[in-house]
Amino acid sequence: MATSNNSWNNQVPASNVTINGGTVSIGTDSTNNEINISSTETSGRTITIGNATGTSSVTMNCGTGGVQFPSSSVPFTTTFGSTSGSSTTTIQSGTGTLTVQASTGAITINSGTGTLSIGSDATNATYNVGTGAAIKTVTAGTTNSSSSLAMQCGTGKFVMASATGTTMSVTSTGPINYALQPAIGYFLGANVTNVTGNGAVFSLGTTTALTKSFDQDSNFSGTTFTAPVTGNYFLYMSPTITSATTETSFGSIVNTTQNSYALYLNRVAGAAQASKNILVFVLMDSGDTAKFQIVASGAASNSATAFGSGGSTHSTSIGGWLVC
Repeated sequence: MATSNNSWNNQVPASNVTINGGTVSIGTDSTNNEINISSTETSGRTITIGNATGTSSVTMNCGTGGVQFPSSSVPFTTTFGSTSGSSTTTIQSGTGTLTVQASTGAITINSGTGTLSIGSDATNATYNVGTGAAIKTVTAGTTNSSSSLAMQCGTGKFVMASATGTTMSVTSTGPINYALQPAIGYFLGANVTNVTGNGAVFSLGTTTALTKSFDQDSNFSGTTFTAPVTGNYFLYMSPTITSATTETSFGSIVNTTQNSYALYLNRVAGAAQASKNILVFVLMDSGDTAKFQIVASGAASNSATAFGSGGSTHSTSIGGWLVC
C-alpha cells in the first residue's frame, strides 16, 4: 500500500492527539529519517516522556552518533535522577572520555549523609585535582566541628610542592624531608689573621667568605642570615682562634635584630688556641637578621687568627634552621 508523509499539525490544528494500544512504535522501519518532536516550534512547550508509576522505565539508545541533551545557547536547567527513596543514577563511559564541565558556573557534588567516593575501585589510575595552567584555589576538608582529614599513600612518596619546588617529601617508612625549609651550614675554609685580640668584634664571613655546606633556601649572604618567615630558629656557632697566647677572654656572639646572645671563655694566657661553642633558640620575625661573631681581649693588639679548616676538619663553622 502506498504511503505518504502527513502532518498531524495540519490535520488536527487545535485538538489533542492520543495514541493508545499495545505497543506504540514510532519510526520502527528501516529508513534513514529524522524523527522530530516539537523541534521547530517557537512557542514554549512541556514534553514529558515516561511516567513515575510503579516499575515504569525509560530507555534511550543510540548508535555511533551519540546522544545529545540540550546544548543550545538558551540558559536552561537539566536534572538527572531523583533524590526520592532508593533512587539510583549512574553516569558512565567506556574507553572514551567522560567530561563534566561548566563555563563559569559552579559544579557541586553532594552525597547527603552517604559516602562520596572518587576512585574507590581496584584499577590503577592517576587523579588530578586543580592541575590546570590557570590560577586555581584548591581546598580540601573543613574546620567544622569534629571534621577530620586523612591523607595517605602506599610505598610511593607523599609530596607537597610549590611553584619553587618540592616543599615536603615523606617516604612510606616515615622520614620527612623539607627541601625548602630554611637551613644553613657554612664553615671557614681558610685562616683569617689579625681579626681580634684587643676587643675587636669580628663577624664571620668578613674579608674571607664562608664556604657553603648547604643553604636550602638561600638565606645566608656575606656575614648575614636573614629569616624568610617569622618563626623560632635554632642557630649555632663553633669558632676557634689561634695565635692567641696572650688573650685572657674569648667570646662567641650570635647577634640578631631583636637580641644579642653571647658566651665567654675566661682563661689563663699561654694557650695557642681557644674555642667556645654557642647554641641559641630564638624568635625571629620575617626579615630579621643574625650575624655570627667572635671577640677576644687581653692582648696588646688584634693579633688573633680565626682558625680555618684543615682538610675535612672544620675548626670554625656556623649553622641554623627554622624549627617551628
